[in-house]
Amino acid sequence: MEFLPQRTVRVSALGHPANIQRKDYLTTAISAAPHEPDAGSLQWSERLHALIDELDALEPAFTAYDRLRFNSPTSRDTCIRGMRTRFPRPTPTPGRR
Repeated sequence: MEFLPQRTVRVSALGHPANIQRKDYLTTAISAAPHEPDAGSLQWSERLHALIDELDALEPAFTAYDRLRFNSPTSRDTCIRGMRTRFPRPTPTPGRR
C-alpha cells in the first residue's frame, strides 16, 4: 500500500450554510441599493459600503476560470468591484465626525 502525503485543503468559510445565506442577503441588498429612495446620500453611501465591506470579507477571491465556469461576472465583480467603482466611498469632510 502506498501512502500519499497529506495535502492541506483550504475550505472556504463561505461553504457554511449561514455564510451562504448571508452572502445571498448581502448581494441582494447591494444590488438593490441604487434603487433606494435615499440613493446617493451620505447615509446611503455609508450603508452601501458597510454591506460591500462585509461581503468583501466573507467572499473568497475568484479566479479567471470561475468567470468561464459561470459564464458571467462573479458576485465579487458585480457587487464589490463594480459597486465600489460606480459609487466611490465619500471622502470625509473636515469637521465631520
